[in-house]
Amino acid sequence: MFITLSYFDVMEAIQKHLKDKNIEWKHNEFDDVWIEFQKPVWADKKHKNGKVVKCEHGYPKREIVKWEKLNECFGDCDEMRIWYDDTTAEDVTNE
Repeated sequence: MFITLSYFDVMEAIQKHLKDKNIEWKHNEFDDVWIEFQKPVWADKKHKNGKVVKCEHGYPKREIVKWEKLNECFGDCDEMRIWYDDTTAEDVTNE
């Protein structure tokens, strides 16, 4: 299952959160909202001699070599979806 939040829902939640923190902020319709993501860049792990390190099953081991910043504009027509598994919530309440 997932929850879908429109741009206006997200902006309303942000405004409410800031108001609870006593921060005055008015969002103008023409202001751009940008979201910054940190995405990992993966590469094969290597020995000192340059050969690829393999796991016990023969597949190359991978490691994060750096983090890359991605910027996306979040506008009027955009939505945010939050995916979740509702079976885990039921399992926790039944215990």
